Amino acid sequence: MWPRLTLIEETSSFACFVTSCGSGGVASGGVRFAAAFFLPAAFFLLLTPALAFLAAAFFAFFAGAALFFALFFALFLAAMAESLALAAGGGAKHCNIWNMQSNMEASRAGGQLVRALPDGLSYCAARAAPGRFVTALGRSRPATRQSTTRPARRRAMSQTPAPTALLADGDYGLFEGAREDRVVFEHYRRHGHFSPRIVDLIVRLLDGRAGTFLDVGANIGLITVPVAEQSRARCLAFEPEPRNFDFLSRNVHRHGLAGGVEAFRVALHSQRQTLSLALSTDNFGDHRVDAGRGNDGRHQVSVRGECLDDLLADRELAGPVVMKIDTQGSELRILLGAERTLRSVDYLILEYWPAGLVRMGDRAEALQAVLRNFSHGAVLGQCEEASALRTLDEVFEQLAWVATDGSDEGFFDLLLSRAAG
Repeated sequence: MWPRLTLIEETSSFACFVTSCGSGGVASGGVRFAAAFFLPAAFFLLLTPALAFLAAAFFAFFAGAALFFALFFALFLAAMAESLALAAGGGAKHCNIWNMQSNMEASRAGGQLVRALPDGLSYCAARAAPGRFVTALGRSRPATRQSTTRPARRRAMSQTPAPTALLADGDYGLFEGAREDRVVFEHYRRHGHFSPRIVDLIVRLLDGRAGTFLDVGANIGLITVPVAEQSRARCLAFEPEPRNFDFLSRNVHRHGLAGGVEAFRVALHSQRQTLSLALSTDNFGDHRVDAGRGNDGRHQVSVRGECLDDLLADRELAGPVVMKIDTQGSELRILLGAERTLRSVDYLILEYWPAGLVRMGDRAEALQAVLRNFSHGAVLGQCEEASALRTLDEVFEQLAWVATDGSDEGFFDLLLSRAAG
C-alpha cells in the first residue's frame, strides 16, 4: 500500500510534510528532519575556525617565502652590479666610510663591510683588491681629478687610523679624520671633496712648474695633499692643533707624499711664543688662537708659536710661490711674522674675516695695509681667473660694505697677486 501523506503544519511562509506509516509517522519524521538539518550545521560551525587558521598559516608561509626570495634576488643583483663595476675597473667611490678600529680585520680577511651613515643611510663596501673598495652609493671619480694610484691605496690601507678616527674615500683618495668633526671632514666624506675650487686654483697658479706651496692652517691635508698630487710643487704645511696635525701627517704618508710635503706642528705668529689655542668641539677647522677676548668657554691647549721668517730663514723657495692662509682671524699676525717670506710670494690666497681680526685685537684696515705688498687681486667666487684680476683699490672697494668693527661675521676668500695676470 502507498504511504499516507499527513499535513503537520502549514504557515504562510513555510510548509513541512513528513511521511508517516501508521501512528509513529510524525515523531520519526521529526527526528530525521533534525538529523538532516542540524548535524551538518553543527559540523560546519566547528570546522570553520580550523579552516580559517589553516588558510592564514598557508598564506603567511607563502608570503614569507616570497619576501625571502625577493630579498635574496635583490642582494644577488646588487652583488652582480658591484662585480661588474670591479670588472670595469671603476675607481673607489666617495661614500665608503668605516670605523677602522672595528672593520680593519674584516677588510684584511676579504670580508664585506656594512655600516650605517649618520643620517640613517647605509652602504656596502666589498673588498676588491688590496686597499681598494667600492660602494653602492658612490659615484665615479671625475676624470679631471688625479686619482690615488693602486700602490698608494695599498700603503693607505696598511695604516690603521686612530681608534676614534674614520677613513673616507673621495675625489682625492683616502683621508683620515675625526669622527667629531661635523664640518671639514664631514664635508669630505659626504661630498668627496673639500674646497675644490681653491685646489684647482692653486694647481693652475703653480702652472706645472716645480714651485712652492705654503699651506698655513693645513688642517688634515685636504688642500695640501691634492695640490701635491696634482702639481710638481714642494709643499710646506703648517698646523698647530695636535689631532689635526696627526691626521695631516698620516694622510701625507698614506698618499706616499712624505718626500714632497713637509709638515710643521706650529702656530705661525708675529713672534716666537707659547700660544693658547681655543678648540671647537665639532668644527675642526674653527680652532682659534686665544687673544684673551673671549672664546665661548672653549677648551684650550698650549701650542708653539713661530714666525714664518724664522722657520724658513735658511730655505730658498722655488718659484712660483703660492701661499694660502686660513687661520680664523690670525692672518695679520702671521703676515707680520713673514715680512721677508712675503717678498717671495707670487700669489696669496687668504681668508678675509673682519670679525675674526677684531677678536684677535687687530683691525681690517691694518690687514689691508699689509696686503698692499701685492698690486692686484680678486674676491674669490666673483673672479677666480688670474687673467681677470683687479687692482687692490677695486678689490677693497668691493669689500667696503662689510663692517670692520666686528659686528659682521661675514668672510671672504681673497686672491692677491703681484701682477695683473
